[in-house]
Amino acid sequence: MPEASEWKFGDSEYDILRKMLGRLGEIRSAVGIIPTAEPPPVMTDVRLKDAVAEQFAKVTPGGAVEVEVSNFPATPAFPTDISVNNFPANQPVTVTNFPAPVTSVAVNNFPPTQPVSGTVSVDNFPAPVPSVAVNNFPATQNVAVTNFPAPVTSVAVNNFPATQAVTAAALPLPAGAATEVSLARVTSTNLGKTVNYFSLAQGAAGNTVVVAASPGNRHKVLGFVATAQANATIQFLSAANPLSGAMDILARGNITMPVNPLMVVMQTVVGEALSVTSTGAAVKGFLAYLTEP
Repeated sequence: MPEASEWKFGDSEYDILRKMLGRLGEIRSAVGIIPTAEPPPVMTDVRLKDAVAEQFAKVTPGGAVEVEVSNFPATPAFPTDISVNNFPANQPVTVTNFPAPVTSVAVNNFPPTQPVSGTVSVDNFPAPVPSVAVNNFPATQNVAVTNFPAPVTSVAVNNFPATQAVTAAALPLPAGAATEVSLARVTSTNLGKTVNYFSLAQGAAGNTVVVAASPGNRHKVLGFVATAQANATIQFLSAANPLSGAMDILARGNITMPVNPLMVVMQTVVGEALSVTSTGAAVKGFLAYLTEP
């Protein structure tokens, strides 16, 4: 047995066993039990335990210890995921050996909004999705309708302002009809024309000059009223040339032609006077006329 001086506090089971076997060899030599030939090593199974696992050791007479560790797991417990976080922001991705069902690679860490340039074709929407809404176009857009099916003949645009400016310059309007001056003439009294009125009051039947000749102008009769106390006739003249026949007026009757600034009843020759002549009785009433080229 080992002496007390050979023991050390904290010796492991292995150290104790080795010292004991060493002392056993010394005892055998002292008593003459020395073999003539070195026998084959005798292995002694020694069960060792530690905090990790249970192990078996074989100790030879010479003090060598062979330890067989057989309880390692079949598969080492290596980590299954390794995180590498210092890759550059952009990485190329190549898909070459994925199984047949895998047709694409999903990248889900893109920012919510992506800039798009060039031409974008959207052709894989499901059937119920009829359109794509793009809301950042400029306020004014050019619209071309070329390949719509036959039933579609127009494009409805419903966001125009409530009031639209209209230009009538190309319409077949009379000269000056699109100007503000002509509009004022239409809305004014007598369409902007100066209508003259003559009071006819003969003392006896005969000739009366309504308006003297005006060089370069005509006198245009727009309407009149003529009455007589007895049966009479009245006739309009351009100088000495008749503008009408002799019209009969019964006693206390009248002839009336309503005034219309747009309708000329009769007119003189340019530069001639307008006059009336009566027979049978004096004629009274009035005339409305224009003097213009």
